[in-house]
Amino acid sequence: MPIVCPYCQNPLGVKGAKPGRYATKCPKCTRKFQLTVPEDPTQEPVASPLKSETMAATVAGTQSGATQPATEMAPKPNPLLSPTLPGGTDIPTSAWESKPNPTIAGARPTVTPGSQLPTDQGFEVDSEPSSHSSMTSSPPGARPTQLGGYQILEELGRGGMGAVYLARQLSLDRNVALKVMKPEWASSPTFVSRFTREAYAAAQLVHHNIVQIYDFGQDRGTNYFSMEFVQGETLASVVKSQKKLDPEVAVGYILQAARGLQYAHAQSMIHRDVKPDNLLLNDQGIVKVADLGLVKTPAFAEAEIARELDTSGVVAPGTVPLSVSSGQITMANVAMGTPAYMAPEQGVDAAAVDARADIYSLGCTLYDLVTGRPPFEGKSAYELITKHQSEPITPPEMIVKRVPKALSEIILKMVAKRPEDRYANLGQVIKALEAFLGISSTGPFSPREEHANLLGECVEIFNNAPTAKIRSKALLGAGIACGVIVLLSLLAKQFILAGGFLGLGFMTGLAYFLIAGFAGKTYLFTKVREVIFGNSLVDWLMMLATLVLGVTVLVVLKLVWAWVAFGIVAVLIATGIHSALDRKVEAERSEALDRTEEMLRSMRLHGLEEQTLRQFVCKYSGEQWEEFYETLFGYEAKITARDLWGRGDRGRLRKKYAAWRDPIIQWIDSKQQSRRAEREKRLLQKIEEKGLEAQGVNLMTARRRAHRAAEAMVTMAAEIKEASRQPAALKVEKPSIGQALRHAAEKPEDVLVDREPGLHKSASDRPLGIILGPKPRFLAGVVLAGACLLWMHQNELLTQENAKALSKGVQDIASQSKELATKAVNTKDLDVLKGVKTPIIEVKVDRNQTVPLKAPFLPKNIAGQFFNWFNPGVAGFILILSSFFRGVRMSYFAIPAALVAFAGPALGIPGLNYDISMLAGTGIGIAGWFLGRSR
Repeated sequence: MPIVCPYCQNPLGVKGAKPGRYATKCPKCTRKFQLTVPEDPTQEPVASPLKSETMAATVAGTQSGATQPATEMAPKPNPLLSPTLPGGTDIPTSAWESKPNPTIAGARPTVTPGSQLPTDQGFEVDSEPSSHSSMTSSPPGARPTQLGGYQILEELGRGGMGAVYLARQLSLDRNVALKVMKPEWASSPTFVSRFTREAYAAAQLVHHNIVQIYDFGQDRGTNYFSMEFVQGETLASVVKSQKKLDPEVAVGYILQAARGLQYAHAQSMIHRDVKPDNLLLNDQGIVKVADLGLVKTPAFAEAEIARELDTSGVVAPGTVPLSVSSGQITMANVAMGTPAYMAPEQGVDAAAVDARADIYSLGCTLYDLVTGRPPFEGKSAYELITKHQSEPITPPEMIVKRVPKALSEIILKMVAKRPEDRYANLGQVIKALEAFLGISSTGPFSPREEHANLLGECVEIFNNAPTAKIRSKALLGAGIACGVIVLLSLLAKQFILAGGFLGLGFMTGLAYFLIAGFAGKTYLFTKVREVIFGNSLVDWLMMLATLVLGVTVLVVLKLVWAWVAFGIVAVLIATGIHSALDRKVEAERSEALDRTEEMLRSMRLHGLEEQTLRQFVCKYSGEQWEEFYETLFGYEAKITARDLWGRGDRGRLRKKYAAWRDPIIQWIDSKQQSRRAEREKRLLQKIEEKGLEAQGVNLMTARRRAHRAAEAMVTMAAEIKEASRQPAALKVEKPSIGQALRHAAEKPEDVLVDREPGLHKSASDRPLGIILGPKPRFLAGVVLAGACLLWMHQNELLTQENAKALSKGVQDIASQSKELATKAVNTKDLDVLKGVKTPIIEVKVDRNQTVPLKAPFLPKNIAGQFFNWFNPGVAGFILILSSFFRGVRMSYFAIPAALVAFAGPALGIPGLNYDISMLAGTGIGIAGWFLGRSR
């Protein structure tokens, strides 16, 4: 029943509305108007301007968006759109149909709900614009500037769930699609809790053909989810521009989507809204399924819970229906999806459908790609659903003659009216589509000779780029030259020059890392940026303390101005390397990479699986495959490929590229995984707690249950991720992701009981750990070491004369050791080594002639007793070294060791003077190295 807004003439539609008068708002111009639905179903509804704002009070007072009619008449039952509860109660089904915003590129003529109209009392249509793609954008309206760690750039679209924005994730400096939940939906804690569980489960899905969910969070009461931003376009946009696709091209796209959906189905996740708008094609020719696990609404969640109640008679913990907490009647049947692509059974009860509903929608999408239009067209959702349920589908080859009959038969089986007449699962669909394309994913892959030759040629061009070889030799030569100069300067006792060139090498490397990282977004730079952005206050204090300690060392060694001068030179050198060499290397390699990507795009189009393509590139790229592979697919994909296919002849690992990064990245990943787990645990606990309170659970019980549920879900998610990293041959059969996380949320004790010993908080998280943990030890060590350096500087202990004496003593020890070792080898008599004599190092330091440390806020008596010798430096060094070991076990050795070294004479132990206390403290610290490390 079409109508238009009386103000902006925006075309709208009403479906199954109950007779009466409604005050509501146009989703386009947002102005309120009156809608009159006559009792006679043959008459069309009338939209008219409101005479006063008071008439809109019936809408403004409802948070859920359900409007109350000013005059209510007996509704006419509708077997499809007006479902009935088991008790025989008729449920009104009033909702809107709204044509998509014409300013959104690639929008298809699908039905979407109005933003202020009833969506929780009837037919649910969740048909957001595909906002993950760079090709979909709309004029920005009122929007937040920042949510959590995301900077909002522009609005991409609005739909059933809420607004979707293009945002910048500040920690990783990357674009994401940020989906923000409607405020009226967020006002229901029970729904938010259930929705978050589903989204958290969907976030664990990692597949080439699924849009990745990165993160979820809350900021100032706003719930949001960040997802992969796909640089490309939707298949809806492709069809719109090309009218219809070549059958083999269309099958190649759908085959990729089917693989992504098959993976989701294996994890007990049904999409329920498969359509061209939700299939995104990126620049590499990869199709990704969007909105998986994020298409549900409060009414649909209630319907799922009602079905659980109907089948089990018992509500699982944390899944009390919204109707119980809100006092509203819960519908037994709700349809959700896009009518043009919706399975017949989904129009009756979406909560009861299985994976075959996605097969039907995928078949309708393939039908659309090859014919240029969906199987059915209509003016209303009711008309479309009725056609899907009752009218036969015209075979595709009768619409477009170039569609082969074999493909037409596959499509018709996918869109059979009865679920049992369709393919039983997507595995059968994939097999049928692969057979149509003449390929198979079950047997070993043998590339064509032209593909192998082209790949080998491109790899050779990539690895033999002239400037890349010059760059490698130049960097290696510069590093060796700098090291030689430092060594020669030390031998010549030119310590300031040695320190300056040492700083030149360090600062050049740092400057090049930063410049190349900012310009090229290198993986290691991105990871370092991520860990820095995630630092806590204590982490920032540790970084500041380290910087202060470094500056103090430079001041004491009188190297400040030398490092400043060499720092300027280092920046110039790094900039020159990047400008003159890096960019030229990219230009020389670009053609080889472009040709390879074009070949891979063509192979994807012909139905080859992504994993198969990556295995092909890994195995056929020769001994030096890693840099080429990483440039194509990224560092993480390279590490996975190294574990799966990285071995060459005789099972030996082939040459690694920049392997020095691996331990650094592993440490960062471990740190970030721990941070992420704690953040997710806190957020899940907060959401679960509010959901339980909304169900009437008292605060303390809700808090305890929410804590256990959150801990169980995060623990299970970590196990799932770990299992996904294992080679296929080593994987153990486990429950699906959806089932595992749902079970963890509802029955956390089943998950935690066997894992409890390993799930206790680390000692550093306890109150004792706050005082004795590695971070406090590090900060205390830096303070003591810095104080010792300042004391040495104030007393001018590091003079040129003392430095020369120290250097001579070290050289004498080395020379004597070498002579005695040579003699012992020649005579085969180890007793010769007993003749080693420690030379006297004439460093002129007399404690009686030194002055205690002069520092603000440091009393003179304390300075004279504790800061007038090297003891603080030794204690600080012990604490700094101990901070590299987590937990408090090391503290049981490190803190006594530092205390003895620092304040030994003040302890009153006979014979424990300043020098002996330093040795005793060092001995305790060495014992801690063997006994205090956590295992």
